[in-house]
Amino acid sequence: MSPWALPVEFVDARNQWEQVTTLADLSTVGRAALASLQAIAKLPQGWDGRNSPPLNPAARMAAANLLKGIDFNGMPGPHVAPVAGGGVQFEWRLKECELEVEIHPTGQATFLAMRDDDTLAEGETDDVWSVARLVQSLAAV
Repeated sequence: MSPWALPVEFVDARNQWEQVTTLADLSTVGRAALASLQAIAKLPQGWDGRNSPPLNPAARMAAANLLKGIDFNGMPGPHVAPVAGGGVQFEWRLKECELEVEIHPTGQATFLAMRDDDTLAEGETDDVWSVARLVQSLAAV
């Protein structure tokens, strides 16, 4: 059995039901981003040399749902990095902007988008699906 056919569980934060998405359903870019997230999830306590906790399960689930909500076809993958305190950050360079999305240990997301003309958009939300839509819309510009 191919490792890409192994199921990966995502919890749909919009309702109580679980959804299962296979890695084969994700693009190559989406699989790479998910692999980076999984590697970060394996970091131990103190990974940063300052006793930072590992990735919080709520942040991991929100981050996985964010990746699940993005159609990566034709767009670059994010740089994925751990954040001290148990979160994770995604960074994209899209057509006319740079975008940073931080998933906090609680699962809440904050974002900052800066266009090449120096205009900014920022915010925070508990709804990672809306952040996924934001990523898609910025990638389409």
